[in-house]
Amino acid sequence: MWNKKGDWEVEKSLPGLILGLLIFAMGIFPLLNKFGVIDFNLPYTPVGIVLEILLTVGGIYLMIMGFMEDEDFIKWVSIIAGIIVAVMGVIPLLANFGISIAIPFLGFLYSPILYVIVGLIMIIGAFFM
Repeated sequence: MWNKKGDWEVEKSLPGLILGLLIFAMGIFPLLNKFGVIDFNLPYTPVGIVLEILLTVGGIYLMIMGFMEDEDFIKWVSIIAGIIVAVMGVIPLLANFGISIAIPFLGFLYSPILYVIVGLIMIIGAFFM
């Protein structure tokens, strides 16, 4: 976020930037591994719950920052992306606690391409919100 003087507001933008980079990494490493560019992948199983919590927090943060926006287009993109990211984190997080939610049409939410797109939106939003 930029203030009225044109300075970058670290306290508002840094959490979104860090969460955006983490979500982007969650998508880019599996994609690069799938295409044979790299030989390793992120270890999702030991830290799965941590990544799910990060997604949930990132989605909620993105929604809150979207409501603070003045421009309508960025506001609605942030809110919709925040809802998608929060759902991407909440559904598997609830499954860890024994609450299974099986929604067949939400299978696309676990695509690495979506992680990359949402991560990029959060990174861009850190500078333009």
